[in-house]
Amino acid sequence: MAFAVSSATFAVVASPRVAVAPRARAAAVASSSSSSSSSRRRRRRASFSNDIRRSAAVADAGGDDAPGEVVDLDDLDFDLDDLMPDTIMGDLEDLQEELGAEFDDDGVPLNYGDAALEARAMRERCGVVDRTGAWKLLRLGGPNAIDALIASGAAAKDVDALKTLAPGQGAAVSFDRGDGSRAMCHVQDGGVLIIAPTSVATTLLAAAGPDAAMDLAEQCVLLSILGPKASDMLSDVGIVGVLGMPPGTHAVFGAFYTLVPIRPRYDDRPVVAAHGTELGGEVARTHGVANLVVDEGVAGMVWNVIVRKGAEPCGSQALAEVTKS
Repeated sequence: MAFAVSSATFAVVASPRVAVAPRARAAAVASSSSSSSSSRRRRRRASFSNDIRRSAAVADAGGDDAPGEVVDLDDLDFDLDDLMPDTIMGDLEDLQEELGAEFDDDGVPLNYGDAALEARAMRERCGVVDRTGAWKLLRLGGPNAIDALIASGAAAKDVDALKTLAPGQGAAVSFDRGDGSRAMCHVQDGGVLIIAPTSVATTLLAAAGPDAAMDLAEQCVLLSILGPKASDMLSDVGIVGVLGMPPGTHAVFGAFYTLVPIRPRYDDRPVVAAHGTELGGEVARTHGVANLVVDEGVAGMVWNVIVRKGAEPCGSQALAEVTKS
């Protein structure tokens, strides 16, 4: 079975941020530290620098107006962070910060002031977790896709089952790494979208090579929705039926954006919603996990709508507690 890698679904388009109001917290939470701020800016910097790389050009020697060669920003003697505004309205990390998020060194939200409250929300109602950074998003394709999975330690029976699936379907794949690692593999036309722990993703990227694997880290954000009310909340925002379908089912939803006051130019920024089973714990086993793969450019707006519809912002600490096997 061969998959062809394509980035069409995850095209990144430079675009302005749109102001959206964050949800008010019931209690005041102390602001995060300067080191956390630096880590958040690093995540914004990755996207911002790529936008500049696509458009920056230098004139030919002599000052002519003719287009020149693309600038390699790494060779320039200035700090790109100095060019960035302190706050980008509508940026996902800014919204998380305003909700009191505490971040780790990689910019992953640890908590929003009360990890116990967040864990309870996922057990009793509905929570949303930004797993970007802690988990990786990959697209695997080409004739070496299956070989790359096997070389990375994927269980043979899981790989055999994956090869029988049609686009729109998917399954969890176990990896023989001694730590119970599992990844979600979602079959698409010409490829497979993989949600994997960082350690597994690193091995997969190395085994597949650049011609067969695409790291979506700088293009997409991974938001996961957990809890007994998750399906109802998702239906309210136009993502209907994913958690009611078999695990691994995934679909592209464009109607989601009809609920967001944004310009038509964002109509080409769909949400890929998938029913995941890669996490442990009673909540995930009983109610499933809805994984939303969202274009980084509109992730803040998607997050804002989900939170306004009742999902509790939750950090990685609460997620670890809720997903204990």
